[in-house]
Amino acid sequence: MGLLTERLLFDSTVKVIREESERGFEKTASEAIIENNEKMKKVAQYDFFICHAKVDGNLILGLIRLLKEKGYSAYVDWIDDPLLDRTNVTPKTAKVLKQRIRASRCLLYAFTENSEHSKWMPWELGIKDGHNGKVLITPITKQLVSTYSGQEYLGLYPYLTVFGSKEYPNLNYFELQNIDGTKPSLHDWMNR
Repeated sequence: MGLLTERLLFDSTVKVIREESERGFEKTASEAIIENNEKMKKVAQYDFFICHAKVDGNLILGLIRLLKEKGYSAYVDWIDDPLLDRTNVTPKTAKVLKQRIRASRCLLYAFTENSEHSKWMPWELGIKDGHNGKVLITPITKQLVSTYSGQEYLGLYPYLTVFGSKEYPNLNYFELQNIDGTKPSLHDWMNR
């Protein structure tokens, strides 16, 4: 993929997810957590485990909204398991996250400028890679990430680009691209 094409794809993903995260939310974070916890008691499996840096919380809320609009379920630790303390690493926390990763069809690695500072993200990716290999990278950064400097292993996975705009939210869509350049539908890729 050419540098210009790559830049355009990443710019689109950054723009759409950032716009979605800036759109007003109907519920407070606490209300969303309580509502989501009630739903999670009924759901044994998720479509996506969202692997992210905690400081990117608002971006992640925008990403979740986009996924849900397309009918996908997403697990986010601080929403679905608010009692977990990711700042205090314990075997119990790791065990719960490992269970949630395995209960998800795939892991969506939200790559931002903050990702390299997360101790959990590489571990979570490794768990999912070893479990079923269903890992997608979604770059939500203004930096060009073709080399993933310092995290070159991220280049092993397909990435998911988000297209659309806040003016036409019903037209938002996802495009998956494998490392060989093929572009299967997200639905087909998840069901392989």
